[in-house]
Amino acid sequence: MSKTLGIILAIFAWFTIQWTSGAKADEPDLKAAIATILQVDKEGKGHEAAIEAMQVLNKATIAQVPSILVGMDDANPLAMNWLRAAIEGAVQRGGDLPKSELITYFDDRSHSHLGRLLAFDLLTGSDNAWASKIIPTLIDDPSLPLRRKAIDHYVEVAAKQTDIEAIGSLGFALANARETDQVTKLRDELAKRNVQVDLSRQLGFLPKWQLVGPFEHANEANFNTALGPEIDLQKVDLKAEFDGKPDDGKPRKIKWIAYETSDASGVVNLNNQIGKIKGAIAYGYAEFKSAAEQNVVIRYGCINATKVWVNGELVINEEVYHVGMDPDQYSGAVMLKAGINQIVVKVCQNEQTEPWAGEWMFQVRVCDETGKTVLPAAEPPSEQ
Repeated sequence: MSKTLGIILAIFAWFTIQWTSGAKADEPDLKAAIATILQVDKEGKGHEAAIEAMQVLNKATIAQVPSILVGMDDANPLAMNWLRAAIEGAVQRGGDLPKSELITYFDDRSHSHLGRLLAFDLLTGSDNAWASKIIPTLIDDPSLPLRRKAIDHYVEVAAKQTDIEAIGSLGFALANARETDQVTKLRDELAKRNVQVDLSRQLGFLPKWQLVGPFEHANEANFNTALGPEIDLQKVDLKAEFDGKPDDGKPRKIKWIAYETSDASGVVNLNNQIGKIKGAIAYGYAEFKSAAEQNVVIRYGCINATKVWVNGELVINEEVYHVGMDPDQYSGAVMLKAGINQIVVKVCQNEQTEPWAGEWMFQVRVCDETGKTVLPAAEPPSEQ
């Protein structure tokens, strides 16, 4: 059974049994049903048992919503959909919202981000005063959708303040913003008040690269073929010379070229540096100095098919062409070692001829799991 079919059948089953009984679910039965739902997985695993479990969950009252929310802590995306449907059904059946239990659940930031967001929506729907009080405190929340609400709040506050006061509010928001669109908006708001923000540094884009290309990629043939520096990712030789894509049938030798982008969003435009060449591959190489061993996330935007390695480990692998690009389009978690870490990107341009298919570019930033920028270790000052 396909994942899509499994989801469709789950939804169908939920609607089929939604109103089968008006009896209240016993708490032990409810917990057992939640445990069963948590076993649902892709390819239909646990689907039949989940249908039976939903007969219990569809008797849940609104007072039992906090118990279902707790179940979300260990849920995979498919199980999350089932539990969310059960919560929506319990709310639709009516009753008094268990506000104190929901607030206790919401205040515990170790709970599921989606579960806390659902609790927030339930609470704000019934108590605007609570929402007004709690939103400013979400400025450092680990749930980015909740943190967004706090960032937006401080932007609204700044709009009613003097410039000096607004700079303080916007600066505070900027220090806690994690998503690129909000950071950009805050940069623009501060610029209106004559405060300049280095967007590239704020978001952790890597500006300095070594680039080499073009390599052959006619008929999209070499996405999974190791070419040039990819042949030995443990020993990237920046002095090496490679056989490149032939130029009008003539052999072409290519070497690494040093490049530093001035783009505020860290975009490396390969059309400008390698050339407007179709059916081609380019590689980029950058070094990131880490002060200590640490877990980070590589966030990567690219409009072309692409691969990214860190210290020889493949962390991003996307054979997709010309579907758009944003800074956090792809991501991969990786452990950096203390000292120099090598980042290699492979950017594949196909042979589509539409005007919008001519772009050939990428951007890379380094952050933690919440999106907070991780900057490279500072170099010690040189001795005079």
